[in-house]
Amino acid sequence: MAKEFFKLIREIKINKLFLKKDYKDIFSSEERKKIIDVVKNYPEIISKNDAISELNDIAGKKESKTKEKILKENFWEQVQFILSNFQNEYYNKARKFKMLYFLYGAHIYIRKNVMSFEKLSIDFFAINNNAAEPLFWAFKNGPVLAKISNEEIYKRFQTDGKVYLNYDKWTDDEKALFDSTIESFELITTQKFIDESHITKPWLSHNKNKYKEVIDNKEIISYFAENKPFFYLEL
Repeated sequence: MAKEFFKLIREIKINKLFLKKDYKDIFSSEERKKIIDVVKNYPEIISKNDAISELNDIAGKKESKTKEKILKENFWEQVQFILSNFQNEYYNKARKFKMLYFLYGAHIYIRKNVMSFEKLSIDFFAINNNAAEPLFWAFKNGPVLAKISNEEIYKRFQTDGKVYLNYDKWTDDEKALFDSTIESFELITTQKFIDESHITKPWLSHNKNKYKEVIDNKEIISYFAENKPFFYLEL
């Protein structure tokens, strides 16, 4: 089953929180399940107010500030930050486009022996239409994902403006690499993403002054099959 990009990021970040030393043992299995359910259902099924209410209950209502209660409250503050900031509607679009572009590039690099365009595209993005549709266009600030870039494309792809990834089709190694990459992206500025897209092919091969010039996926595949994305030291 495909997962929406930011829902996937939220789940990854919450799971990483559970692994931190301070938070590892303060929740019962029932509490962990409840937190994960809230995160999975937010914001489509559960509202922000209901999410806050449920997670406050888990933090505890005791008057005394026990160490466990303080840790739970600290955990909840971080969860609230993740839920509030990692949403498609509020996230910086330029950053989102570049993250997806370079994530796609990494996906190509680690699957470089699978050179079928259709296989690469379908396994990464959840595409309902013909897989031969162009995915990225060359805009002034670098590659932009075509399927979510404007109203015309919304209609053409019958999308809600969100990006869905076929996470469940990936191998365990690919999932682990994606998870670690999401974390490493926090150290990279949006301008760095833009600059890196400007100095590498295939965007570099297109007219920088031309608006909405299609980048053929074969160009993207050919480039990243031979070149590591800039943020990976080892692949």
